[in-house]
Amino acid sequence: MRLKIKYLGVIVAVIAIVVAGAAGYLLGLQEGGKQHILHTPEDWVNLSAWKGVAQEELPVLTPDKYMNKSFDLNGYENIKFSDDKLEETRSDDDEPCIGYPYQLFRFKVTSENIKNISVRWEGLGHLFDLVTNGVTVYVWNKMLYNWTEIGNYTNQTGTQTITAFLGNASELIDNENFIFILAYCKILGEGRSNCAIKTDYVEVKIVS
Repeated sequence: MRLKIKYLGVIVAVIAIVVAGAAGYLLGLQEGGKQHILHTPEDWVNLSAWKGVAQEELPVLTPDKYMNKSFDLNGYENIKFSDDKLEETRSDDDEPCIGYPYQLFRFKVTSENIKNISVRWEGLGHLFDLVTNGVTVYVWNKMLYNWTEIGNYTNQTGTQTITAFLGNASELIDNENFIFILAYCKILGEGRSNCAIKTDYVEVKIVS
């Protein structure tokens, strides 16, 4: 009887270790899905990213309203480098399966005495026919309390690069030292549509 109890105790202990290990792994996945570290030549910035489908032709909501669904670990890995690994958001990811897919990126700026900010986004947006395409990229301006367009493209083939050099840093970094970049699948003349946006790489660089 004692032998059986002893073995039972060992089995219970092993199960407890396995459960604890699994819980720790899942916790790591959850935390990893919220934040990721990107390395840039000038600075280290923390990046969080979300995706969703908007119903407005122009972004009119505050950044927190676009924090719909956080990127998972694969999503962060896909945008970590400029390597043609694309993170996709489709209009049919959410009801009513039509609209303007978007991806929101929040960078934590750690530098001080910032003079300029450069933004780089690589990716593409297109209708499901893969032919008609277009993307507009915005930055949140805390002073104007709106999204300011910093670049766009339409009817180009393959992955595109949108860059912007911004001198009004004090207007773009909020009180918690965050800057928000919004990539919006907006295809000229199409309105709400069956479309997708794909990001290969996104970067914010700081010039102090």
